[in-house]
Amino acid sequence: MLAAAICGAAFALPATAGAASGADLSPQSLFAGTTLSLKKGSTPQILGRVVLAGKAQLPWVNQSVSITVRREGRLVALRNVPVNPDNGRFHTSVRLKGCCEYIAQALHNSDPSVPLALEVHAPRVLRPGREALLFNRLLQQAGYHMGDVSDRFDESTGLAVLAMRKVNDLPRTEDYDPSLFEMLLRGRGAFEPGHDQDGRYVEVDLSRQVMALIEDGKPTDVFHVSTGAFGTPTGTYSFYSKSPGYNQKGMYYSVYYSGNYATHGYYTVPTYPASHGCVRNPEVYSVFIYNWISLGDPIYVYE
Repeated sequence: MLAAAICGAAFALPATAGAASGADLSPQSLFAGTTLSLKKGSTPQILGRVVLAGKAQLPWVNQSVSITVRREGRLVALRNVPVNPDNGRFHTSVRLKGCCEYIAQALHNSDPSVPLALEVHAPRVLRPGREALLFNRLLQQAGYHMGDVSDRFDESTGLAVLAMRKVNDLPRTEDYDPSLFEMLLRGRGAFEPGHDQDGRYVEVDLSRQVMALIEDGKPTDVFHVSTGAFGTPTGTYSFYSKSPGYNQKGMYYSVYYSGNYATHGYYTVPTYPASHGCVRNPEVYSVFIYNWISLGDPIYVYE
């Protein structure tokens, strides 16, 4: 797992250009030694900006360096940056819009600097706006049910975070942590189905207390659930009956799959097994689950 704290960028210091003899003196060696580094105080953070600064050899008036920035090997920025004719210094800022590994390099009169490696990290605190919107979209893309995606940490975010934590055997809370953001940025942390088949079906993992709605082998919606305090029967079943609204036992929008066992909403869905054997789901999502399931769809319940 990635470190939860925001770390500075790791980069290699450029080697000093050696003294050239008359035999190997060339325009390339004259300009060698251009440096590029992360300006002190800049933190590579998703959706943030960093300042790249360096110094060119043999500066003069109207001189510039060409700076390239690649993300995961793809060119994302190419710009000419003016050089101070008195001291050779230059700088430019770059917004880090995506994950995760960046390589920057300065080119001065065809002589490249040593590549600068930046590793983007997630914010310690998730702020409303672009950061929260990106986090919520990544949760949704990973298959965690979000409802309406917002630009803040709301109830949908908390329930999705809880489901993600359960899937990845992490502490069962709704709390944000930078490590979750970084997992999602790297395309990790999603639910892996136990079955791969065509059509729609449901999986319930009793050990991790999650339920997944799956279509053609891909989990489209993963939920935090609570199953039987004294056990829930495992096996393969088919949904055979639906009951909308509340019943006398407080079960909300129930879909039955074996005898009196159903997946249904309930006023409380703790992080541990607490039901009489059914699969409790959050009431806020019960209608969605009820409508998604068709009678005859299979459900797999396993440890």
